[in-house]
Amino acid sequence: MNFMMKSAWSALLLLPALGLATPASAQATGGVQLADPSEPGSVIVYPKWRSGTVSVNGVTLPQTEIELGAVCPTGVLCPEHEPIKVRFHWVCGGSDKIDNKYICPSSDFDVFLTVDGKAVFDPENKPITGSQNHHVSLPPLNIDGTPCTRGYLIGYAVNINDQPIKFDGLIGDAVIRNTASSASAYRAITIQADTALKNRDTIGLTADQFNANQASLAFDGQPGHYAAVTGQINGDVKYDDAVGPIFAATNFTLLTLDVRQNQPNYPTIVNLDFWSEDEVIESTSLHFICYGQFQLSAFDPNLTITQMGFRKGTFQSGPAFKTPIGGIADNAGNVTLLGLIHTFEGGTTAVGDRTYMYEPYNNSIPVPTRFLPPCFVAPGQPTKC
Repeated sequence: MNFMMKSAWSALLLLPALGLATPASAQATGGVQLADPSEPGSVIVYPKWRSGTVSVNGVTLPQTEIELGAVCPTGVLCPEHEPIKVRFHWVCGGSDKIDNKYICPSSDFDVFLTVDGKAVFDPENKPITGSQNHHVSLPPLNIDGTPCTRGYLIGYAVNINDQPIKFDGLIGDAVIRNTASSASAYRAITIQADTALKNRDTIGLTADQFNANQASLAFDGQPGHYAAVTGQINGDVKYDDAVGPIFAATNFTLLTLDVRQNQPNYPTIVNLDFWSEDEVIESTSLHFICYGQFQLSAFDPNLTITQMGFRKGTFQSGPAFKTPIGGIADNAGNVTLLGLIHTFEGGTTAVGDRTYMYEPYNNSIPVPTRFLPPCFVAPGQPTKC
């Protein structure tokens, strides 16, 4: 049997140092491990997906292609064709209508691949010519029964008992096609596990404070858990232009990992400051339930080239936070905030000619987070739902 070890030649060269080296897959901030999105992780987050298809050169393709890869974690020797299992959740934004109870719909599925392998799939669960077929669940319906057509996707490595494990080897990106001739891509956000854990050690779950029979994933940088994530963003922005000749529209995609899937959630509120090139400020705010997409001039009519005086500027958010609303069992206070900036340009107001995306920066201040999947059970209970 031909049994090879990944990176074996490099491992032999570095063998004297392997016993002394500790993979630095998470930054330390005030004693708390902070996730590093530039390194592979045990958790992977795709901030934006859209359902639907487009015809490209006569071929029907999904509007969103999710790409997942697995590499051998730093300091680990991986057998050839080592299997990796990833549990995924489509997460949709909730409606802030009180009759819909602020519920964030979610559905889950598993994807199997191998180290140094690749998996490509989409929200439509359609075969993609030239790639292996990975069967995935369709996104859930909204509470009112209408299809959920956009949201975010989160996945984490699990073992054969569906327990979350440390495997800091997940990488990925997504391609979003706006039209047949306009597409852009982004790199997924990765979150590492506790650096003190060994490869494939189980991740400690945290009992849910509202339901003793459920447990959540803890992103708090504490021993046995995942690294922490931040709750404040800033970056560059291009303001909406409805005058032309180069028309433009910019969308903010925002999400929080502080989610109780398929259960009521408090609204997340984000205060935002925008500046023009000559530092004129416009302050505004918005809110969402788990996930939201917002065109600049739709939530604040001042965020246009006409009002700001320039095409481009910068922005900075305040700390994202949840605020209580009656009858909902959730945690108030500061929460995590992740997102994407997505700009569309064109020669008409349809702005479908060009599109580009980029990730915002963060302030490196960790925010302890609990992500409650719909199917986890508390520690000490049976491991499968």
